[in-house]
Amino acid sequence: MRNHLPDLGALLCLMGHLYRGSGDSKRAMDTYIEALKVNPYLWEAFDGLIELGIFVPVSKAHEARCLASNGKLFQSEFYDARPS
Repeated sequence: MRNHLPDLGALLCLMGHLYRGSGDSKRAMDTYIEALKVNPYLWEAFDGLIELGIFVPVSKAHEARCLASNGKLFQSEFYDARPS
């Protein structure tokens, strides 16, 4: 039977969209990163970070679950790619 409820990654991604829409870029970024920790294949979360101007090292996404289980935040792997 199919589950009609969204998973945690999808909910976090939606929250990221809402934060981004309200202008809260920091919380949007944090929420997109949390979504990627839950599901490193969630393209919408990558896209949300890119829309914020954040460089996303795709090679690190697959490590997200390992880093999350070790209690380390991999946010430091991302950086703001917007011109200063």
